Amino acid sequence: LPISPPVAASSGNPPNMATEEGIVTSGAVLARAATALGVPRAVLASGVSASVPGTTTLLEITYADTSPRLAQQRAQAIAKAYVSYRSSRSATARGPGKAKSATPGMTPTAVLVTPASIPTAPASPKYVIDIGAALIVGLALGVGTAALRDYMDDSLRGPTDLEIQTDAPVLARIPAFRPRRRDPAGRLAIVAYPNSLAAEAYRSLRTRLVEAATPS
Repeated sequence: LPISPPVAASSGNPPNMATEEGIVTSGAVLARAATALGVPRAVLASGVSASVPGTTTLLEITYADTSPRLAQQRAQAIAKAYVSYRSSRSATARGPGKAKSATPGMTPTAVLVTPASIPTAPASPKYVIDIGAALIVGLALGVGTAALRDYMDDSLRGPTDLEIQTDAPVLARIPAFRPRRRDPAGRLAIVAYPNSLAAEAYRSLRTRLVEAATPS
């Protein structure tokens, strides 16, 4: 990551770092770097970025690419192009034939502090953050989906729910019964299987119906 600081002019006025960030990604700087690298300027523009750490007068120039070595080479070339651009602007501001100390310079110059190094780890994707975000989003979606399905589900959930919905007591619970015979008599649990749970449930229902119909 090359860091290039614009040095304040001899007048003591600090440079506008927001302007310097824009200059790094401007066509004037990228054209110089593109010429040095032999690549189109648009290619460099798609991967370059510049930032200012805190309130310093340092510029951090970075380049994103799938190849670490290519990212290092292009970041270095853009940093050198920025330094060259700033140096040429400073010389133009002084004018021909003027000594460096003759008049206060009004254009900041730049010095390359740290050359670009080959990245040891990818800047993105950040797997820990991505996995954590995916877990949070997945958990939120799962809980939301379950809550929505529970709200939309109008099926009965047991005898208690049936009593609440109908405001009437449940007299009996009849278990599922699958007759093995096809004749009408074989479909009656009490007749075909008098000792089964289904037959006992029907007897209990009959008893409770009689009790409910009998006036107290």
